[in-house]
Amino acid sequence: MTDVFTFLPILAIVFLANLGVQFRAVGHLTLAILGAGNAFVLLAGFVLLNPGTLASLESLMPGVPLDATARPAGICLAITAVGCLLLLIPAVLRRVASRFGMWPAGPVDATALILCLDVAGLSIAQLVFLPYIALLVDEPLVTPLRLWIQGTSFVAVGFLGVGFPVRRGLVCAMKRLGLTWPTPRHLLWTGAGVAAALLLNVGLQAAWRGFAPEDFAAFEAYLETFFGDFEPTAGLLAVGLSAGVGEEILFRGALQPRMGLAATTLVFGVIHSYYGLTPAWLWIFVLGLGLGLLRKRANTTSCILFHAAYNGASFLVGT
Repeated sequence: MTDVFTFLPILAIVFLANLGVQFRAVGHLTLAILGAGNAFVLLAGFVLLNPGTLASLESLMPGVPLDATARPAGICLAITAVGCLLLLIPAVLRRVASRFGMWPAGPVDATALILCLDVAGLSIAQLVFLPYIALLVDEPLVTPLRLWIQGTSFVAVGFLGVGFPVRRGLVCAMKRLGLTWPTPRHLLWTGAGVAAALLLNVGLQAAWRGFAPEDFAAFEAYLETFFGDFEPTAGLLAVGLSAGVGEEILFRGALQPRMGLAATTLVFGVIHSYYGLTPAWLWIFVLGLGLGLLRKRANTTSCILFHAAYNGASFLVGT
């Protein structure tokens, strides 16, 4: 249930941002909420940079070197919050939004940029704690249920983000998201892309295992502590469908047409930072770029088929 409540504020903010297109006061309220939220993030960053805080955290995080974790995380949170607060300044927002082709920039664009920066900053901040994840938690962080909650939330954010039901009806929203029928050519590209991606992934893992066997073994052991014990059918559906549908509707469907290929791929890669600074994380960026190119050449439906098939096949063969 905690995961559900994590996404509810985001859904509410995106809904308000779309209302703000029609009602200026609601737009101002949305930006005020975003400002208050990032003021809290800034405060959290300063708290982690306070020496007194480190002493109090030692009992909560035994075995974790706080000098090497809390301080870098605090710096990352502070920089993220300052960047988001700067985006609330109209002149800064217009300049940044114009770089992404978001013109004229409204409350929806401001919300998208700020939330993407927040997610990216928080994801990067957690990187410093990943080597100690087994010491910080006593249960898997990724389970089928959590994947379904995340995937469903991503779908909801995607539809709300393009204006459903405030500015667009369902059919119009689906068209804006690129949820149209793929052509035979699109299906051919998708199938060939999945096959190529699976072969490249197998080759990457073989090379990693051959050149750095200890690092590869450590990464596999880390994934076992991070992911729960997935029952075959439930795991296949969760990994294939929830991630494939949710991530593609949000990133390739809603964000990419507005933010562009490069920025969307970057955010997509950063939210997978739980892979750590490894070749596996680099591969996520490559996949994101490939999915983005497929979106430009075909549609989001093709991206969903690609992502679901790739994830499902990877799950079945254990790669």
